[in-house]
Amino acid sequence: MPRIVVTIDAGVTYEVVKRPPANPAAGWAAVPNITLAAGATASLAQYYTGAARPFGATKPLPAGVTLDPATGVLSAAATAPAATLAGVAFTAGTAVVDPPPPPPPPPPPTTGMFERRGVAYRPDGFGGSAKHLRFCKVGSLWYKVAGDHSRSDVNSGVDFQGGRQEIHSLDLATNTWKMHEPYWPQKPAGSVALFSPDDGAACTVRDEIWVFVSARNGTLHQPPWTPGAGNITAPAGTARYYTDQVMAYNPATKLWRIVCPTTADMWGNKIWHAVHDPVGHHVLFISQQGNGSNYVVVLDDVTGATITQWRTGPTDRGYCHAGGLAADIAARTAWTWETFYSSVVHEVNLDTGFSKQIAVCPEPGTGNTESSNAIVGPTKSGKLLFFGSRLHILTLATGAWQSVDREDGFSPSGGGRYTCLTQFYDPVLDAVASIGAVDWATSQDIGAYWMVRA
Repeated sequence: MPRIVVTIDAGVTYEVVKRPPANPAAGWAAVPNITLAAGATASLAQYYTGAARPFGATKPLPAGVTLDPATGVLSAAATAPAATLAGVAFTAGTAVVDPPPPPPPPPPPTTGMFERRGVAYRPDGFGGSAKHLRFCKVGSLWYKVAGDHSRSDVNSGVDFQGGRQEIHSLDLATNTWKMHEPYWPQKPAGSVALFSPDDGAACTVRDEIWVFVSARNGTLHQPPWTPGAGNITAPAGTARYYTDQVMAYNPATKLWRIVCPTTADMWGNKIWHAVHDPVGHHVLFISQQGNGSNYVVVLDDVTGATITQWRTGPTDRGYCHAGGLAADIAARTAWTWETFYSSVVHEVNLDTGFSKQIAVCPEPGTGNTESSNAIVGPTKSGKLLFFGSRLHILTLATGAWQSVDREDGFSPSGGGRYTCLTQFYDPVLDAVASIGAVDWATSQDIGAYWMVRA
């Protein structure tokens, strides 16, 4: 579109836009640049053939420069300083200012609770095919010790995504990821280790991480200890790997030890969440033992021996093992969530084992015994966070619920929406880390994780 440029002092310009006039006799005529020195004048009217008045500018003129709206005369005072006029258009008659480009669309409404962090561990890492990850904190670092994810040790020779043996560390405060140990670490002679921590539970017990495994992905051939051949072979120079023991891992020494044999409570892909109670000297986990049989199993936190079982969840039927186990040790209280049928929330006394229903989560029952819906918290403000198809927040003091759309996750190229499947609460940061999702069709890597604050 034709334009008229008026130059005032050191090459700084106003711009006039020539648009199609209302009739052939109206509009701006094309003219050369005009230089308006200090103390001089120039008329815009001589270049405008239309009858419409007044003349104007799209923003205030610089100090010492004036425009007569009736005549179109620009005047510069004798002491007028150099003007900064670029990008300003004059108007008159059918000459109008080019409309500014439309502003970008506003971001979708947000609660301010979700902070996208990046990136999750590379290479491969915890992206489009990661679930049931178990992170435990020792010192200032979180350690991934169990779960299903893409192969992050590219030299492992094992492609199974279930029960990956790599151990990763994460500093949530600085978003620093490291490979703490590869899939097959070299170990001192006589060392032991845990094989294929698939669908497991884990918790920090003093300076160790106890890991319970209720399912395995792949069978192990471990010469010279294991007769016969499996589809995974442990290389020489590694540890003696166990599949039937509760194991404890020390991140400082990078050594495992055997705590105790696994029991029937831990079998059958039904133990996913555990908590350490240092006051009662117990390790607690939820075991699902058939339809309607949900127990908090109480172990001695030194020997791993089973002390007792506490009934929790609905008395008729339900699956609490998938919904998590949140605890406030100082308040001597834990919470469970039945996610299959009723979505009821139970409160468990950590001293007596007494359990009672306190709420029903707004999240519908999933009908899935391997649901990744989970309860996390409580936060410093006394809230429990329930991660389902939406985020449901229970304020314990009032019993009030707040439900918000989840922003943690990704929409793959093939369509659909996948939310993160693993959450863990950091009491120092008073925030929940939410990581990993599943799109088995594309294995698309979301390249990020989220911090959630409520």
